[in-house]
Order: sequence, then C-alpha cells, then structure tokens
Amino acid sequence: MTDRTKNKSKGNRFENATAKLLSKWMFNGDLSILGRHLTSGAIKTAWIGDIVPIKQLPNNFKSFPFLIECKHGYKNNIPTFISYTQIQKWLMKSLKESELSKEQKIIWLIAKFNYQKTILITNYLIDIKLILFTVAIPVIYNNKLIYFYCYILNDLMKYNFFKLFFNKENFNDY
Repeated sequence: MTDRTKNKSKGNRFENATAKLLSKWMFNGDLSILGRHLTSGAIKTAWIGDIVPIKQLPNNFKSFPFLIECKHGYKNNIPTFISYTQIQKWLMKSLKESELSKEQKIIWLIAKFNYQKTILITNYLIDIKLILFTVAIPVIYNNKLIYFYCYILNDLMKYNFFKLFFNKENFNDY
C-alpha cells in the first residue's frame, strides 16, 4: 500500500467517523443522517462538501446551511499562531465551493492535525456568552475580509447544537 493510498484511507475513516459524530450531535442521536460524500465533494450533487445529508432532514431543519470539509493528518502543516497558510487555502477553496450553493453558506472546516485536538473552523461566530473561540483567522476573498473562528470540536459538542447554531437572529444571513 502506498503512502498516498494509506493517507486516503485514513482520510476516509476520519470523514466517516466525523459524519457519525456530527449526526449524533445535530440530530439527537441519529447516526445515519449525515455521511461521507461518495465523491468526497469532487462532483456537485444536491450538497457540496466532504460530509453531506444522505437521508431526509428532520422537520426542525428547514435547510442545511453547512458546507463541511474534513482534513486529517498534515504533519508538516500544523498551524501556529503565525503560520496558518494551509488553513487559509482550504478556507478559500471552501468559500469558492459555497458560491455554487444557494444554501450552504456556513463553512465548517474540521481538521485533525497529527497529535492535536480536532478543531472546527467556521465563518459563523457563535455567541461568545456560550463559548469563546480559540483564535480568529482572517481570509481575504473577493476583496472582502472574512473572519473564521476556531473552536475545539469536543468543547462545542458539550453544548446543545441548536443553542449554538440556531439561536441568533442573523442565522438567515448565511
């Protein structure tokens, strides 16, 4: 097995595990609503991203505004306070992909760097009275400054999903 094949296999396992974890959190224990996009986002279907709905959404979801990308490994690209260019590239790609969708405007980049905690980076600022982001990453896209907020995924999952992501008036701005 080549290194590329091993890395792809690891990435697929990470995407599958993350899909189940997010399904459980977002859909009250139902592990089967989200799944790995069979083409890993390479071909546009109804949804864009690495993790997408694979079953009908429950009634309390009027839409699915999340574009979810997953990255695993990248031992040479572990971000620091000063160097996070690889993350910026991934975020720029996600912003470009979100332009192809009318609904998926909230970007979730879920990254697990070697020997680090899994992080969720999003353009959606969660109410800071509930949980504070770790760092904000600036991205200039189409001459516009966009901030992405970094959270430890396990810390977010201690909270009710709806309280974090559907509790703001400006949710529909995305």
